[in-house]
Amino acid sequence: MNGHKMEKINTTIMGGGIVGCAIAYRLSQKYNDITLFEKSPLLTVKPGAIMGDNQTSRNAGVIHAGIYYEKQKSPLKSRLCVKGNRMMYDFCKEFGVPHKKVGKLLVATDGYGEMMLEKQHQIAKENGVPEMDILDEEKVKQLEPNVRCTKALYSGTTGIVDPVKMAHKMAYLSQQAGVAIVEGNEIIDITPSGKDYIVVSRDNHHNLFRFETDIIINAAGLYSDKVARMVNPEYPHRISPLKLEFASFYRTKRQDINLGMNIYPAPNYFIKETGEIIRPTEEQIKAELGKTIATTVGSHLTPTLDENWELGAEVTISPVQSGKCSIDDYTNTQPLRKFHERVSRFFPNLKLDDLVNNGDPETDLGNRAGILAGIDDGTDFVIESDEKYPTMINLIGIESPGMTSCLAIAEYVKEIFSQIR
Repeated sequence: MNGHKMEKINTTIMGGGIVGCAIAYRLSQKYNDITLFEKSPLLTVKPGAIMGDNQTSRNAGVIHAGIYYEKQKSPLKSRLCVKGNRMMYDFCKEFGVPHKKVGKLLVATDGYGEMMLEKQHQIAKENGVPEMDILDEEKVKQLEPNVRCTKALYSGTTGIVDPVKMAHKMAYLSQQAGVAIVEGNEIIDITPSGKDYIVVSRDNHHNLFRFETDIIINAAGLYSDKVARMVNPEYPHRISPLKLEFASFYRTKRQDINLGMNIYPAPNYFIKETGEIIRPTEEQIKAELGKTIATTVGSHLTPTLDENWELGAEVTISPVQSGKCSIDDYTNTQPLRKFHERVSRFFPNLKLDDLVNNGDPETDLGNRAGILAGIDDGTDFVIESDEKYPTMINLIGIESPGMTSCLAIAEYVKEIFSQIR
């Protein structure tokens, strides 16, 4: 790009995580003159490249089935997750993206957990999630002998995927179709100008680039509300970053800690400010859900893939919530003991010193962290044109199940795009 000449771009996508790449891929199948900007210096298109610190590079890679999202409270999540699940498997098969449909068990260890399983089963039915079943303890032992529970909800369409390679593939296909990808460029200013926008970006060498664009698609993740308010200072939604931390162990270390499926506890609620797990009353849920409390899938066990698409040795334990955080705080604060405590009730053979550590499991912390980009005034995705500037499409609060839903989200954005182009 030339810093001395105003260039004109028809469509600008801001954000090159898995959602931004999915949008670029889907639009490029029909439309031309699309440019994607990503602030990370290593996006998706170089062989062996590692994405920078963003939600995609720190995602656990679970392909969700659509169990958790109530239609009334989270209509977009409930619909796009189920649709995106099918689309992701189809895409991975067609284009050779590492993935595996391993299934999932949501396990209860007491009466409260069993009640939550029944609730999730009902939500799954309403969402049209296939391959669901309630299993007793004996059937669970047949599937996963090392798991302990009183009852479980089985999900046959849950799986695992390499999210970075998925984003790599969509970016590559987008480039092949003509999309320009500009890495290491952060959008720092957007000014509406008639029907268009004047955009200023800054590269990693602090060079400024100024260009004009007709349409903006804001898929900037944790920064999406900031980008939205560059155009419309009155934009109402705000990102409320929540830190999630991870640990891991090797399932092949001993037979009694081996597993082959995603193992989740019954869902929980937690206080957003602190990350503390709670069991609220129905009245508290109605009054505070999405405000001071949020739902969590709970600290769970997720197998990984090796380079041959088979189950790898490492199993991820995630998440342990640390509560609200700054937008770029990826430091680990949670001790390994907390990860062990969270899963030992349903995976009792795991020992504290089984967790990957630097020599002292009593004092070591988890090995990575991620940040949820939820909004502070709701529980659903927000995907819409700005009220004042309809050629600005904002995607706000694209937290889990954003990765699973990415292709369905892209299809949804394409429908909005076709009406404003």
